[in-house]
Amino acid sequence: MTQDEIIETKAAWGKTFVEIIDPTKENHVFRAYFEQPQREWAGLTDEHIERIYNRYGGDMMNCARAIERELREKNA
Repeated sequence: MTQDEIIETKAAWGKTFVEIIDPTKENHVFRAYFEQPQREWAGLTDEHIERIYNRYGGDMMNCARAIERELREKNA
């Protein structure tokens, strides 16, 4: 086999890897791992937190839940 020859094979893609079956060797599988790009965290500004606080009249539990919702939406 020369380096210019094309060999058809099967590949299985996972979330963090690709698995390639070597057709020239019996039961030989090559697994290559790759890193997932890290997403940058999106936080809330002080002004945004203050608006939430004012909207809920300082009720700690409702403010906490509202902040949690806002962060979940921004980082989805």
